[in-house]
Amino acid sequence: IMKKLWLILLIISHFSHAQDLKEKDKQYHFIAGTVSSMVGYAYIYHKTEDPLKATLAGLGTALLAGTLKETYDSTQKHPNDKFDIDDLKATMLGSLTFSITVNLEQLFKKRKKKNEKLNHLNPVVYNFKYAGTIL
Repeated sequence: IMKKLWLILLIISHFSHAQDLKEKDKQYHFIAGTVSSMVGYAYIYHKTEDPLKATLAGLGTALLAGTLKETYDSTQKHPNDKFDIDDLKATMLGSLTFSITVNLEQLFKKRKKKNEKLNHLNPVVYNFKYAGTIL
């Protein structure tokens, strides 16, 4: 399931924001946002086992990393180095892509567990896989 979700989100993000990510720099920011969000999420989830806190930590980590990078860029003397809000948007897009994917995976796991519990309670009523053979 996870591979399918990654593929779907990759395709969606590719087509919906293709213009935003044409530049190599924006692609690097997208990747950096994804990675920094993964790190923040994994650290907090390991400490708390709370998916909401971990998701917020992942988003916050990416926002902090992107803001610090752009602030650093704005202090450089090169004429093209400035605080680029589009770079920050690309970073956050990467972070959101990771966060949505992780939360969808957890939602599917919860539903699967719920269905398994229902199947164990009364397999005749809830086991849809064999519904045609029961009747």
